[in-house]
Amino acid sequence: MENCLAYDSVNRYFMDVSCDFIMCGFCNFETIPKFSLRGTLHNYINIDRTYYMTSRIYNNAFAFEGLKSSRLYKIDYQTWTLEDDKVNLTLGWKNFDRDYPSGVNDWNISKWFDEVPKLSFDTCSLGQFNCRNGECIPEIQRCNQRKDCADNTDEMHCELIQFPSSYLKSQAPNQQNSEGALPLKIVHLTVSVDKILFYGGLLQIQVGMYTIWTDSRIKFYNLYTNASSPEEHNVIPESLFERLWKPKD
Repeated sequence: MENCLAYDSVNRYFMDVSCDFIMCGFCNFETIPKFSLRGTLHNYINIDRTYYMTSRIYNNAFAFEGLKSSRLYKIDYQTWTLEDDKVNLTLGWKNFDRDYPSGVNDWNISKWFDEVPKLSFDTCSLGQFNCRNGECIPEIQRCNQRKDCADNTDEMHCELIQFPSSYLKSQAPNQQNSEGALPLKIVHLTVSVDKILFYGGLLQIQVGMYTIWTDSRIKFYNLYTNASSPEEHNVIPESLFERLWKPKD
């Protein structure tokens, strides 16, 4: 007898499994999860945004109840519906690949004919990134040039630097709000002795200088400023680094 419980949605029964048994990210949890409905619903602002899984089963899937008046349940083998009595709203979602409407999906709204809202149904909490398939990963893992979401959506829209069309690498940036030379701030200086020749009095050294400057022509995105270790920083790739203006030696 193992100490974890799982539900077989095909045969509709609970079973005892090993706690190391790998399940889908949407179904693998240790406590009763809180699900969030995220996205823009415009004038339907009273629709419930927080849901809990119930013991009621419709078409081999558990139903979800909102905190107030919304219900999310499966009406046939491929369709989920979200209903709310207070706002007279019905949303339908169809997907042939997954049993539950987890992750980011396009929803069809009965009263809207010119718009298909993109909503997410997930268990992600503050400090986590919501993968499109419903997985939740630490936010620090987004745009780190590694595949952390199974669907690789954590590496989508990860532009780090935006260059204007007029940007020239050969032209130094102007000093902000003033004229004159661009100030360079030296933040670290290293000196190392490479070679000492006693005959002839030759001393060969290397000097390393780390500087900071401001280039107001470009914009940075998706950079981690609060990383606790160097491993958590997302490094600008060499291809982008070579496009930047840099002080000459």
